Amino acid sequence: MVDTLLQSLRGHVLDESQSLAGLLRKCLVLGAETGSDALRDWARRELNGYGDEDVLPDYRNVGRVPISIDSVSGRWHSTQQALSYLQIPQGVRKFIPEELLLRQPVDELEAWVVKDETITMSSGMMPAAAQMWSQQLGPFQEVLRMYWALSPALVAGILGRVRNTLVDFVAELTSDVPLTELPTRATVDAAFAAKVMHMGDTYNTHIAGPSGPVAVGKRAKAEQEGVSLNDVILVLGKVQAYADAVEDESARRELLDAVDDLKEAASRDQLDADEVKAKGERLKALGAKVGVGALAAATSGAAEAAMNLAVSGVFG
Repeated sequence: MVDTLLQSLRGHVLDESQSLAGLLRKCLVLGAETGSDALRDWARRELNGYGDEDVLPDYRNVGRVPISIDSVSGRWHSTQQALSYLQIPQGVRKFIPEELLLRQPVDELEAWVVKDETITMSSGMMPAAAQMWSQQLGPFQEVLRMYWALSPALVAGILGRVRNTLVDFVAELTSDVPLTELPTRATVDAAFAAKVMHMGDTYNTHIAGPSGPVAVGKRAKAEQEGVSLNDVILVLGKVQAYADAVEDESARRELLDAVDDLKEAASRDQLDADEVKAKGERLKALGAKVGVGALAAATSGAAEAAMNLAVSGVFG
């Protein structure tokens, strides 16, 4: 089932007739089958919507969208008058979020696009903002309603970015994994860190050693799961591929040298745990220094996993 699932995901991800929600459901199952909580949590949030406590990926932040108002001034009625954030009185502005975050499930967003009508949205404090603004106006003037008016094209653009992220992830995942094989959790998490997590560095990526859990990414929760030396070598190879994101040539060269040093130390017939730990610490420090979210997270995870294996006695 899993082999067919991976083949199906790779085959359908570029088919525009396939619904995005359907592709995400395949990712949900793939995450469960491979043990990748990072992939499963991301797919679940995209399908069920993001809660108020969740930090959204960058692509779901629409940014500062013009505010629309319906108002009355004497005998004149105005609807859907677009105003910039700075055109709103300063005392009222504090009730209006500066950025619009779309937390809705993908199914709902897709339905909005199909409906092909202007979508209106309001925050919980906008009625209070309209009332406060009305109190500042003269007689026979009133702000009846404040809201965001979104075009279907804007929402379609958000869905397109979700699909592009999914395409990037699947392409990265299947570049080194035969479609007939089940990828390891480390492979899935490494691809996720490179192609999805950097969109907001929000999700959990786990590379866990037998002596203790290692969590990669902001707000990540560590879990206990065995990882082999081959998994560590594989993830280190991925880190080398992701290093193109480092613009500073000397920093990139230093990082790649540190990866090579750790791979060499971990691949020797006669392994030295102290050497592996020292080179892992150096790689971890360099990864944090580069300031590229996905690369830093993957580098830290690989280094921590190698050091955990050293501590647990895998290296003799």
